Amino acid sequence: MKTKVLHICMDNGDHYNVSRKGYIMRCDMPENGYCTQWTFSGVSTHHWHRRIVHNLASIWANPSIALKGCVWDVDHGTTRTWGGKRVLYCYLFEV
Repeated sequence: MKTKVLHICMDNGDHYNVSRKGYIMRCDMPENGYCTQWTFSGVSTHHWHRRIVHNLASIWANPSIALKGCVWDVDHGTTRTWGGKRVLYCYLFEV
């Protein structure tokens, strides 16, 4: 059975895969797999926005809404925004 995965490429060239549950995997370190302590929350549409505008569920339904967004995550219980990086492209694929 194939599983859908959300692929995100940042404008600095970093690539990430996000599982349906929001777990994140760095594509340059696939041997580490998905981290259950590192989850994708969504994106804000401007770096001044201090809130998530599009959450994981809405991006999963329409990945293009994440384009040019600032990523928000939760890493070991701490909510963060990825400063200085924006989503260059985002799409679903099956593995």
